[in-house]
Amino acid sequence: MRKRKRKRKRKGDHEQILRSLCVLANRHTIVLMQPSQNRATRTFMDFDSISQSMDEMLEKDIQSEMPK
Repeated sequence: MRKRKRKRKRKGDHEQILRSLCVLANRHTIVLMQPSQNRATRTFMDFDSISQSMDEMLEKDIQSEMPK
């Protein structure tokens, strides 16, 4: 069996990846959820960006752990 050579990342690859992530961060995002084993709990949430989805999901998680 032949061993594959690992492709070595070039120094500029990280910059290109970061630029790609910045472009993707402003994309429409749909989050699919199923909070329990029950299929009836399947739902989705719709956001304007990845960062907005993360912010709102973390906020909901914090609120569920520390109700007012």
